[in-house]
Amino acid sequence: FHWAGATARRAWTSWVATSPTGWSTSSASGYWSALSPTHETCPNNYRRPNDGLTNNAENGNSLSISEFRQSLILFPRSGNQVTTGENRIMGYYADGFFDRRQIHNGVGNIPVANSTVSLGNSQIAVRGALFYNPYSHASLFFPATGYRSSLLSGRMENMGGGGYYFSGSRTNTSGDVWILRVHHPNFFSTSPGHAHSIRCVLTTP
Repeated sequence: FHWAGATARRAWTSWVATSPTGWSTSSASGYWSALSPTHETCPNNYRRPNDGLTNNAENGNSLSISEFRQSLILFPRSGNQVTTGENRIMGYYADGFFDRRQIHNGVGNIPVANSTVSLGNSQIAVRGALFYNPYSHASLFFPATGYRSSLLSGRMENMGGGGYYFSGSRTNTSGDVWILRVHHPNFFSTSPGHAHSIRCVLTTP
C-alpha cells in the first residue's frame, strides 16, 4: 500500500515485479489522525500502529508512546539508530506452507537468493524476521516482502531481503513517514511515495 496515496486503499500486487498499472507517487498532505478515515487500509476495528505522534510532527524520539518500538524492540532506541537485534532473528518460517515448497530467488530489483516460495501467484511467501519476547515467549513474524519503489516507477525491490512496514507517524505534514525495517532492525523515515507493507493492530475501545 501507499501511506496515503492518490489511489486510497489500493493494494498493489506482491507477486508481479514490474511497474503496476495506475502507479502514482502522489501522497496526501497532513497527519495520520486526519487522513486515516479516508486512507486507512486495515479492516474495521483494526489500524496501523504508530511510531509516536500521529497528530503532529514526529522526529523519532517519542519512545515512550511508540507502539512499534515498545512492542517489538527489547531495548528501544530513538531516531533511526540500528538496534543490535537482541530479540529478533531472520530466517524461514516453518509453518507447514513455506517449508513444503521449493525455494526460489525473489523477484524484482535486487532480489534475494533462496528467499521465496510459490512465485507468480497470490500465495507467494518470503523469509522474514521473528521478533520474540524472551520473558513471555510471545513472538511475531514479519515477512521480508520488499517494497515498491517510487524511484523505479513502482517496481518491486529487495524481495526476500528487506521488510518495510508503515506506521501512522510522519516528520511533517508533507514529509517522510516512519517505517519499521525488520532486517536491520531499525526505524527509518522515508518517502510516502513508496509502497510498503502494513501490519494492522486491534483498535482498543
